[in-house]
Amino acid sequence: MRVTGFNHIGLNAAGKHDEVEEFYTSVLGLGNIEREGAATLVNGFWFGQDHPIVHVVTDPAEGDLAMPNNTHLSLFVEDIDAAVAEVKGMTDDHLHFGEGGNQIIWFKDPAGNTIELQQDPASAA
Repeated sequence: MRVTGFNHIGLNAAGKHDEVEEFYTSVLGLGNIEREGAATLVNGFWFGQDHPIVHVVTDPAEGDLAMPNNTHLSLFVEDIDAAVAEVKGMTDDHLHFGEGGNQIIWFKDPAGNTIELQQDPASAA
């Protein structure tokens, strides 16, 4: 797979919904950006300026994979179909959502950190 860029970092802030929103907007000066897609499956916020760079999830992290509720690094890839196939060939411990260019796959790195892969909009055909 070929990673083409940074998408966002996801942080879990369960139980701190109001405090987190105030911190990211008032202290850090980031805009509260409307969430779409898989981000709407959990409570929380997207913060950034022109595009989301921080996804704060305020639901508890649950389950073995705890995704997308868990703290995670989201990266863009050149070819999401190839990346999904590679991850599925590497581990059964993954969560796959969507189809076509709208796929997202979450899995763990060797240290147990959650990685999220999405299609790079600049590489989409």
